[in-house]
Amino acid sequence: MFTRNDKLSREENIKLAEESASKASQLLDAIETAVKEGFKHVPKYGTTPTQNKKLASVTEVIARLQSEKSIAYRLKSDYSTMDRIAAEKQKLEEAQKEKATKEAERVKLVGEAIQYLIQNGKIINEHFTIENAISKANDLAFELVVDKLNQDNTPIDFSGDDNCEDCAGWIPGSHRCDCGNRRVGWVMGWGHSFKQPSVYAEAY
Repeated sequence: MFTRNDKLSREENIKLAEESASKASQLLDAIETAVKEGFKHVPKYGTTPTQNKKLASVTEVIARLQSEKSIAYRLKSDYSTMDRIAAEKQKLEEAQKEKATKEAERVKLVGEAIQYLIQNGKIINEHFTIENAISKANDLAFELVVDKLNQDNTPIDFSGDDNCEDCAGWIPGSHRCDCGNRRVGWVMGWGHSFKQPSVYAEAY
């Protein structure tokens, strides 16, 4: 920006002023051109000539350009939000579907448990209820398997026989193993159910 310097001659000051004015003119032309291009990029029109003039002003155009400058970021943010919402919706739908499938499987299993109990002489609301049918059926299956196994008088191996030496094993139904060192009984195996009973002998 030019400021008169009294230490310089008139001609020198005029020359500097003309150079500064020329530069300012170039910059203004560049700004005017840029504003016109900016207006073309982000046009906005009012309903009156006065409004149109204001909307085409440097201040208004720059404000719209600044807003437009962040449009890609805002769009990416919108897409990210949409993706997150879609993913959450899909996750919820999958969870609901899985819950419905498990509930259907549980209802089916309850029905099978009730049928199993009735077939074995049990009476609903006397020996079991709908709520505990599965656990009652599992317990009954264990009892039935144990009753059958206890009919065998042949010594068998059992879990936890590490303290027994020269022991012939355990005779089902007896309180101790053959050598007398361990108490033995029947226990439910992992995954035992009335549909797939799992019972084994274990020292305790």
